[in-house]
Amino acid sequence: MKVLFGNKPLAGVGVEIGDGKTKIKEENIPRFQTDSSGIAELPISHGSLQLIAIDYKTPPTHPDLSDHDDYSASLVFVIPE
Repeated sequence: MKVLFGNKPLAGVGVEIGDGKTKIKEENIPRFQTDSSGIAELPISHGSLQLIAIDYKTPPTHPDLSDHDDYSASLVFVIPE
């Protein structure tokens, strides 16, 4: 999967993958790092619901209101069994 931010590859961020149903502690969620081209290889091992998510923090647009800006994206799809 290729991750872009502002139409540019986003390197060095963790892409999360799950089934969207199974509860997983935050620290145990599988994460796959993007490379310098913004590409992360994700294992999709079985048919069913797939949930891919990314969270990305940047310096704040308004430092007087927050300590960072938070961006997120998700992709949900089904692979038939």
